[in-house]
Amino acid sequence: MRILVSVFDLKATTSTASFKIAWQHFGAALAAVSPATELSPVCARVSGSGYDTDATRRQSFMTTIAFPDAAEADRVWSVIEDSASPLNTAHVAMLRLTRNQLFSFWAGD
Repeated sequence: MRILVSVFDLKATTSTASFKIAWQHFGAALAAVSPATELSPVCARVSGSGYDTDATRRQSFMTTIAFPDAAEADRVWSVIEDSASPLNTAHVAMLRLTRNQLFSFWAGD
């Protein structure tokens, strides 16, 4: 399994509701390309909790994408990089709503 963790803030002109719609559109486009890949809900940070000890990164939102394996993650990335693909269009539309993005990629069993 491979997991992409994304933390970000929304642009001042973007509502949480409009980002969630863009995330759903991205999810639908992703499901057409990779049905076994799973998206998390859009998660809002709970910074006042003792669980949150990350003082370096202060982004307000997080999402994850779980790929079944490295090969599928690489295949999906190649589709996202194809500017003619519906997945690329949905990806770009979603990213345009965000700022201060940070991405980390993880391997799990």
